[in-house]
Amino acid sequence: MDTSLNLQKSSKFAPWRFEQSEIAPNLLLMCKLLILIMIAYQYPIKLQDPYIPFIPALDYFNTIPGVFKSIVLSGFIVSTLAIFCNIKIRIACLVLGIVIMLEQIASQPGFKNHVFVCGCFFILTSFTKKGEDYKLLFWQLALIYLGAFINKVLDPDWHSGAFMHNWLQNARENSPYIFVSQLLPENWFAIILSYSALLSEGLLGILLFFKKYRKYTFWIILLFHTVLYSFTAFRFGHFYDDLVIILLIFINWPQGIIQINYKQSIKKIKNIHGLLDWDQKFKWNVIDDSSNNWMELKTNEGETFKNYNAIRKLLISTPSFFIALFAFDCAVKFVFDGQESVKHMINMPIVWALIIFFLPLLRYKNEKTEAN
Repeated sequence: MDTSLNLQKSSKFAPWRFEQSEIAPNLLLMCKLLILIMIAYQYPIKLQDPYIPFIPALDYFNTIPGVFKSIVLSGFIVSTLAIFCNIKIRIACLVLGIVIMLEQIASQPGFKNHVFVCGCFFILTSFTKKGEDYKLLFWQLALIYLGAFINKVLDPDWHSGAFMHNWLQNARENSPYIFVSQLLPENWFAIILSYSALLSEGLLGILLFFKKYRKYTFWIILLFHTVLYSFTAFRFGHFYDDLVIILLIFINWPQGIIQINYKQSIKKIKNIHGLLDWDQKFKWNVIDDSSNNWMELKTNEGETFKNYNAIRKLLISTPSFFIALFAFDCAVKFVFDGQESVKHMINMPIVWALIIFFLPLLRYKNEKTEAN
């Protein structure tokens, strides 16, 4: 049976295609979503000439106002178009990463960690070949957490809880924090939160270097930042969004055609998914109603997922599913612009519902079926 994808050459350049590119589909999806989130937060519009740069030599560009901004904007546009059209993706990622990092070091007041992190991941993606382990990307993620851990260890305000208390009570006026902290002795809740963050980041920084712990690390990262976002209603710019997108590197993306056996009773699922299968990656086969399972998903890697696990694997192997979630989040962001509490009330139930739905994959063991 031929399990390879057979897309027309012209279709490979369509922005909605993710297969048959020079990098893995989940990495390409990550890059496209990171670009979209930067555009959604108006990154191209906010570009400016150097202002108190980290490297003084960049001040030279100010002799001709607008040149630096034009260079960065041109690099961003050209590399973005190349990535979305699947043309020389690795080179485009390298250019885009360099452009973003150059723009960030050109202004100390305008420097943003989450934007700089995006630049790092674009560059490292350019050095990651298809079929290879994504160790550079995992190491970069580990360094982010180790850096955050070391920064907190060296700051006495994190040990005493002063930073957390001032941020949540005075700067954010966070109602849940204020309520709980009043029930405990002075600063206890702030200290508990401080050490929870400190120890979590230290643990993640270590675990990310070990491949066998990646499945658990994925869930620790997702739950850690989602709890933080739920509690504070604050995304730290688009840092939370970036991390959720970067977690795509943890997905074991199936190669080639995915075989799905299904009963006629769930034909509507097949029809709906057919509209989302932009890469024509899934082949659906009707099975007899006497089968014990109403759906089976089989990959070329020898994995078999049944029933609800098959639905879960189907969704996380479909790029348009993640794009739909991104589009919904953006719609909420723009429709309720300035109404942070409303956005939070809409997003949180959906985020937690998705986490609860996909959590069983943590305990997944290959559900192989014996050949007849």
